[in-house]
Amino acid sequence: MLVTGGVLLMLIRLHRTAGRDGYLSPRSLPLAAAAAHVLAAALRLLAAVAAAGVVAVVFAVFVLEREARMIWFIREWVPFVLFVPLSFWVAQGVHSLLGSPEAVGPAARV
Repeated sequence: MLVTGGVLLMLIRLHRTAGRDGYLSPRSLPLAAAAAHVLAAALRLLAAVAAAGVVAVVFAVFVLEREARMIWFIREWVPFVLFVPLSFWVAQGVHSLLGSPEAVGPAARV
């Protein structure tokens, strides 16, 4: 929700900075690139969370459900299986947003 709100605020600001013809000025190009990059990172994060959830559910249901003595394994390891990839992808997304000048597009290097 925070990422969506941030992207919406950036898009509102872009709309306000657009000229009468509707085109963006050169000053607003870095903001447009940042908004697109944040939105793409949010979509990648959403896809990663969905993929990790599917993998964990399939692993838990089809492999471990049949064995009653393995219930402890489901309780202990499924959250771990979800947390490790999720934390990696979040760290990777934060690094890609803050780590390099390319994160806001080619206009930021001018």
